[in-house]
Amino acid sequence: GTAEAAERAEQILQHMKQLANTSPAVKPDIVSYNIVLTAWQKSGSPNARQRALAIYGQMYVEGIDIDLVTGNVLVSALVLLHPSS
Repeated sequence: GTAEAAERAEQILQHMKQLANTSPAVKPDIVSYNIVLTAWQKSGSPNARQRALAIYGQMYVEGIDIDLVTGNVLVSALVLLHPSS
């Protein structure tokens, strides 16, 4: 994975959210968010932790409950990618 791919995945998610205002069928769901979180987790980007937290924050604000996949990806992005020294 690359940071560019993760950024593109996030852009698509944001576009889906905009389109959902007029076409509810394209409203992002848990799978959409998990795809973006996974893209950031695999990106190798030094910003992966911050981006994952931002995406999780969006999920929280929008009332989207996390599932096992979300939890695993967040743990990996927040802990395994950036262990404390």
